[in-house]
Amino acid sequence: MIPTSKLGRIAVIYPYHWTLPNLQDIAQILVEHNYYVDIYTLYDESFPLPNFNDRSMSVNINHPALLGGAAIRWPKWCTGRRGIFCRWFISKICRLSLIRKMKILHEALPYVCVIGMDPKGLEDANFIAESLSVPLVYWSLELYFRDECLNRIDNLQKEKERKISQKTTFVVSQDHWRAEALSIENGLDSRKMFLVPNAKRCKASRSPNDYLRHRFNIPSERKIVLSVGWPSWWSMYREIISAAVSWPNEYVLVWQCRKRVEKASMEGMTDYSNIIFSYEPASDERYRDIVDSADVGLAFYSSDCPGSIRCKNHEIMGLSSGKLADYLQSGLPVITNKLIGTEQIIASYDCGISVDGPHDIRDALHTIFANYQRYSENACKCFNEQWELEKHLLPVIDQINSIKA
Repeated sequence: MIPTSKLGRIAVIYPYHWTLPNLQDIAQILVEHNYYVDIYTLYDESFPLPNFNDRSMSVNINHPALLGGAAIRWPKWCTGRRGIFCRWFISKICRLSLIRKMKILHEALPYVCVIGMDPKGLEDANFIAESLSVPLVYWSLELYFRDECLNRIDNLQKEKERKISQKTTFVVSQDHWRAEALSIENGLDSRKMFLVPNAKRCKASRSPNDYLRHRFNIPSERKIVLSVGWPSWWSMYREIISAAVSWPNEYVLVWQCRKRVEKASMEGMTDYSNIIFSYEPASDERYRDIVDSADVGLAFYSSDCPGSIRCKNHEIMGLSSGKLADYLQSGLPVITNKLIGTEQIIASYDCGISVDGPHDIRDALHTIFANYQRYSENACKCFNEQWELEKHLLPVIDQINSIKA
């Protein structure tokens, strides 16, 4: 039951399309602890939006005042070099309008803090926090390193992140491996850092169903190996599919996208009896059925990414993998490549196997199914002790409460 009187408002600036499903749970827990939550995010039809049914939570989509006006459809006369002043002027008007609206809300029920997620969200959150004279919080999702910046724009963004993050009231990261890296990179006080894994609320349990079997006509004797996410270089999808081609017939790989994918882009890669590609994204409600109906979950991340600024972000994975958390919450044994933090936790709980690469998945599957019950029970234990959202979020809420006091 949500209390009738509120402690205050919290604004959250999430600078991406809806690719962080646990943000809804984070907001809901904040609401249950007596706060209104205003989320500002981006949206396009490729990603399914969750259902928000709580009046204490508002979701503002594609606001033109935020994220560099990413949601503004500029007229032709406002593009290019000649349109610089035009774009600046329109963005300025949009920002003034946003702050005017937020000041009205602030007078009715004060904002306790503004949370900026990742560098782009942090920059906008800083602007709002300064305009309202309220505390600023940095919630780090991805790790960005100066020595991986490729150009002037990357360096400028990194420098802004470093300077703004140093003046925040506190910082949230997913685990101590990533928090340490962020603290060193940005010169932050580790005593002001809180750890919240990228996971959803509720305890883990194994509740298998036949959703994927019915949907794709998979016989009961075949084991379903699930990989969730966008088929990109960093998810190692080409390497995984290439390895799956030679798996014994007892295993079938199901790749579930979180964003709509055109079939033409996967032409020739899924023409095998043991590889199934689900091109349509799943709603949050259906997504849990998909994970529960699998037997094993794959979570691979490439850190061999020349030309990218995110190599170390993938290498220091820790508790930042949302799909790994989803697998464990459903009691699925997991197979991952060897990543800092993730490998240590999986080994400690014996809830899966970390391998050198996708070519080792087949042997890992044989090992897991030789003692499946133990791996599955350990997966639930690992999630409940290391990942479950609510108990890790409570110290953050206590800190917000102390701001209010």
